[in-house]
Amino acid sequence: MVFSLVKLPELQAHMSEADCALIINEVNEGSRRASGLFQEAFLHTDLPLAFNSLTNKQLIPQYAAAEPVHGEFTQDVTLNDLRPQGYLEVWPSLDSLPRTEGGKERIPGKAPKIAPNAEYPAITLDESSVELKLDKYGLRLPLTIEMIINDQLAILANYPEALAVFLRQLEDIVVAEALIKDDRSGARANITHVTGDPLLSIDSVSAALQQFSEIKVNGRRTNLSRARLLIPRTLEQTVKRLVSIQSYDQTIDGKTFKNVGNPVYGMAYTVFDALTDVNTSASAGQTWFLLANDGQLAGRPSLAAAKLRGYLQPQQFISSPNALTPAGGMANWKDGSFTNDSIEFKARHFFGSKLVLAEGVLVSEPTVV
Repeated sequence: MVFSLVKLPELQAHMSEADCALIINEVNEGSRRASGLFQEAFLHTDLPLAFNSLTNKQLIPQYAAAEPVHGEFTQDVTLNDLRPQGYLEVWPSLDSLPRTEGGKERIPGKAPKIAPNAEYPAITLDESSVELKLDKYGLRLPLTIEMIINDQLAILANYPEALAVFLRQLEDIVVAEALIKDDRSGARANITHVTGDPLLSIDSVSAALQQFSEIKVNGRRTNLSRARLLIPRTLEQTVKRLVSIQSYDQTIDGKTFKNVGNPVYGMAYTVFDALTDVNTSASAGQTWFLLANDGQLAGRPSLAAAKLRGYLQPQQFISSPNALTPAGGMANWKDGSFTNDSIEFKARHFFGSKLVLAEGVLVSEPTVV
């Protein structure tokens, strides 16, 4: 048997990122020599600087690899600052006009006919507004000297991965909160419910798509046809079966029709685990949403996911010491905090989500007995 020994870097005042990466990799492989070197270097060299720089560089690609699933159905919005972003929609209202015109009932949405030399009737404007804002999220990870001495290196080596998972979950949870009531008891009141059978099936989804196409915004049909199912994991296998069937036998008024084309065949869906993390109602596991394809909304944001310009990715920081040397100078940060010897990392992320225009969403909440 041939053993391949990796040459570890020498212990020196300056440790490069390459040195740090090599040492951590060998620690993960179970090398005691690397473990001892890491302990010494972390306490007596500038290895913490290389470690912090290395994890900063590792975090972004791992964050991208663990892309939150909300990106499949939300619309990206980038805000310039932390002030709320307002969305104002204004449209003409004919409610102030008489209900009849020329002895006939007025057709909704039809502008009034103007007779020769007649005065143009005045109408009013309706408006609605909603605000989208960013919140700041974060956490600290303390690394004590005792942790390093005791060789608990899994915390250090897995730090970027753990943080990436945390941030992925954070974004999805915030998006789910935009769909669920603040008290977590079900879908928000401004989301229209499916009017047909609430249980997930080919017929109920087909009926929901028909309902989608008839939705009116300011008196006009939106003709929304393409949509995505948003489901909890408890419905995943059901949806897989529904969208994989090309034809099925349909019963209408007691008559069975063979090989009817499946209207939801190949339909897009997203398993959104955050739904059941946020929604605590009894029907959470059976609740499903239908979201319109953003392309059909003509630029109208429905479910928006916002980040801060210049801070699109999560950030990491390392703490500075709060101690002085006997000579009166600032202590080296790698010596840890004055109060407890800890060395801390901090993660920060700006994110926000809002249901801006609710007409692009339907929800079904079956009653659970």
